[in-house]
Parts: sequence; C-alpha cells; structure tokens
Amino acid sequence: MKYVKIEGSRKLSSFIEPMKAQLTDQAAFDSPDWIFEIKWDGYRAIAEIDHSGDKLYSRNGLTFDKAYPKVLEALKSIKTNAIIDGEIVVLDENGKPNFQKLQNYQSRDNHVIQYFVFDIIELEGKSQTGLPLIKRKEILRNLLPASHVIKYCDHVEGEGKMLFKEMQKMNLEGMIAKKADSQYIENHR
Repeated sequence: MKYVKIEGSRKLSSFIEPMKAQLTDQAAFDSPDWIFEIKWDGYRAIAEIDHSGDKLYSRNGLTFDKAYPKVLEALKSIKTNAIIDGEIVVLDENGKPNFQKLQNYQSRDNHVIQYFVFDIIELEGKSQTGLPLIKRKEILRNLLPASHVIKYCDHVEGEGKMLFKEMQKMNLEGMIAKKADSQYIENHR
C-alpha cells in the first residue's frame, strides 16, 4: 500500500496505540463466544474526548484534526470525557467504503465521511479495558449520541458464517471476529 501524507498531520508525543487485529485465512465460523463486525476500509483512529480539547489521531499518533475536521467537530456532540476506538471511512455514491476517496479526501468534499466506533478505552478518566468486550460495546452504544458522522459499529453475536456471506454479497472488505469476553490490550494482537 502506498503511503499518503495526511493533510496537516503532526506526530503526537503521547498517544494510545490501539489493539490490533490478527490476520487469518481461517474460514468463517459460528460460535456463541464470538462477535463479528464489518471490517471497514478506512483509517484506524483513536478519539480522546476531553472538555479541555478533543484529539483525533491515527494508530501511529499522527493527528487527523486538519484532515478530517467534520469528524473532530462531531466529537463535540459527545458530552462525556472518553477515549474511543474506531475507523474513519469515506463512502462512495453507492454507500460503500472507498479507501481511495478517503486518501484524497478534502474537508470541502461532498463525500460522506463517517467515524465508525467499535470500542471504548476510557470513560470519565476510568479505564474500561479490563471489562469484557461485549460490556464495553454496551457502554459505548449508550455513550454515543445520534450523529450523521459518528456511528456505532454494531455486531452480530455468534453467527459469523451468515455475516461473512452478507459481506461477500455486498462486496465489502471483510469481517472481524472478536472474543465477546476479551479485554482491550493496547498495542497487542
């Protein structure tokens, strides 16, 4: 993949490195112990929502505030201090993620930009990382206000084969399988 410089980005001296996915060629499976999410074709982003100033940055600590001001502005609708994890995506005219449009995105573009949030790391200064994933997702869903930009990344419980078939029909990038009881471990696969 060719590296594209993000508009106005700068490297933060201190940032959270998100938990990482582990690639596998394993066939889709069903299990009540797992949840399944859409794999978005975008940029991984951590948002630190704080009354003294919000931050939005990449997994490598590069700021996204100038590149994606619509997302940064939408974070202001979250009235609680929190650190959340998700993926910034630009949708094409068919409503599908388009990585090329994201790479070339300008804040004045008419393309739909969204921040699909799938996990919460901290809430009001208290770490949420030790809670089971399914509980963190519940907390996250209750935290997020209705928004055209910030979207809760929903999941399917136990039925990975069904979701994988739907991903294929919709020609999406794929899916992510996560243990429902897993903890969030920064910078870990």
